[in-house]
Amino acid sequence: MPVRQLAGPPGFITRFRAVPGAGYATAVCILWILTFVAGAWIYTKYRIYVRIPIEQAGYWKTQGFFELKVHVATIGLGLLPIYWYFWKSRRTRNTTAPANDGLVR
Repeated sequence: MPVRQLAGPPGFITRFRAVPGAGYATAVCILWILTFVAGAWIYTKYRIYVRIPIEQAGYWKTQGFFELKVHVATIGLGLLPIYWYFWKSRRTRNTTAPANDGLVR
């Protein structure tokens, strides 16, 4: 919901709601990709040097959790273009729509 006027002294917390989320969609996508690439580099080191001793020690839950985390990150990477598209189209849709009178649609 857009801010009509600032409440209280200007600062990060009072201005936080006034920032449009669509403006950060590209930055979020770029940072996600950079994090994914760094994680992929770490993952290759894990698969080569760490996975075998973890298996030999019998830490199956630890290994399973790590594998689950990798799958969730991959699904997130696949959903990233959809996220970016909907946030960008939301910004376009809101600028062409008539003024909102405060009612939830």
